Amino acid sequence: MRTSRAVVHGSEPPRLGQPPGNELVESSLELATVVLVDREALSLEDPVTRHWPEFGQAGKERITVRQLLSHQAGVVALRDPQPTEAIFDDNPCT
Repeated sequence: MRTSRAVVHGSEPPRLGQPPGNELVESSLELATVVLVDREALSLEDPVTRHWPEFGQAGKERITVRQLLSHQAGVVALRDPQPTEAIFDDNPCT
């Protein structure tokens, strides 16, 4: 029998009446990923593009699921709120 182990992290529990923060979203994604790995629907060593082809744009085609989940993929995180028109910006980080 195989067993899987999820690592769930976060800085604070969500407060009553507030929308879930990034920690809850990340933890949910990690848990779903571990379930898929346990069911052998994906491997942590799979390139992300095997499951999400559009992700491979701009030189990201070799990033693995493991790298993405462990924050080692080199993908830029935008921490500050962005204006609505930034959605249509082809390169918001310049």
